[in-house]
Amino acid sequence: MDTKISMNITQTHINTLQNIISRHASYSLNCKTWCITIVSALGVILFEKRQCINIVVILFPVIVFFLLDCYYLGLERLFKDIYEDFLYKLKTNTVSVNSAPPYGVRRPGIHFGNILIYRRVT
Repeated sequence: MDTKISMNITQTHINTLQNIISRHASYSLNCKTWCITIVSALGVILFEKRQCINIVVILFPVIVFFLLDCYYLGLERLFKDIYEDFLYKLKTNTVSVNSAPPYGVRRPGIHFGNILIYRRVT
């Protein structure tokens, strides 16, 4: 059996990775929109009741959605790295059926802004 990957399988793999990346980007955007919606609703409710002491309640959804957004951004960056690694292997003609997939090489850690901390899997 030929160890080189056929064009059909290669195109399917590239399309799958692109779909996963775009899905994680949309999840990240949904986290931001839900956070704004919930924080605005809580702000209006607390403002109407004139309970400024309970403004700390607004911080809870901000923190939760921040962590969830960091998770999705980390996954998105992980799959972008996998995508770029796969394209590099295609250019150098080193991709074969028997080669180990790059999945599981890195797991997303904590993402703060542009800093992503990866945990290496041994």
